[in-house]
Amino acid sequence: VAEILRYVKGCAQIENNNTSIESVVLTIPALYTENDKRIDIMYQAAIAAGFINIEFLSEPQAAALHYSSIIGKKNTGLSLIYDLGGGTFDPVLLDMSNASQPKMPGNEFGIKCGGQFFDKAIYNHINKLSSEQNNALLKEKKMEDYAACKRLKEALSIKEKSTQFFSNGQWISLDRTTLNELIKDKISFTLEACDTMLHVANKNWS
Repeated sequence: VAEILRYVKGCAQIENNNTSIESVVLTIPALYTENDKRIDIMYQAAIAAGFINIEFLSEPQAAALHYSSIIGKKNTGLSLIYDLGGGTFDPVLLDMSNASQPKMPGNEFGIKCGGQFFDKAIYNHINKLSSEQNNALLKEKKMEDYAACKRLKEALSIKEKSTQFFSNGQWISLDRTTLNELIKDKISFTLEACDTMLHVANKNWS
């Protein structure tokens, strides 16, 4: 973590005419409590990276503040932060009516859904098609194929179709429509979690 922060600090200083940057705001998951030991690890890493003034901000609050800066408002009222990570989905309901004292009337943490589940869906799809053609993916190359699946997924964020090379010696293409079909159940799962969170917080989509 210290190495990553040291690198970011160096890049920021270069972009600011080599001005020394001693202060940093680090974002942390909303589920971290004030006395969470992981926060101290982040703090020590920031010290090791050369920062002196260190503050922490929850990831949902940072997302809401970023959004408010984009639309040019100091507060955005009630926001739903859709936090889809690599392995978990962590939605948060955040009230930014008072930006200096945000409230969190609702949250759901650790829901098993994220990028790695999408990678697996792509892998299973490609392996099935390849097996039907008597040219299955090689089990001993599974990690490499998973990496190719991840590249396909990421490329389809900006393209309608992408192609990667797989362990069975084939270049295999995937289009965005197929990807959407492969992950639609997982996406529906995240929206259901948001529905539940709103219901528990006595809020509705309007």
